Amino acid sequence: MRSSLVYAASREIPNRFQLCQTISKAARVLHLASNPTEGTINRVLQNISHPASELEAKGPEAAV
Repeated sequence: MRSSLVYAASREIPNRFQLCQTISKAARVLHLASNPTEGTINRVLQNISHPASELEAKGPEAAV
């Protein structure tokens, strides 16, 4: 499953180094100690592959 998330995110940020740095920085900011790190990374990848402008265009129910 994560490979499909990485592939989708790489369409938004094609540079692999920049993608890795972005994921790392976002995961550090968004991670909560009570949640597994893997879940945080998956959430970051989903957010990268579906930018906020796409979610806003679909409406508030898509963001939930």
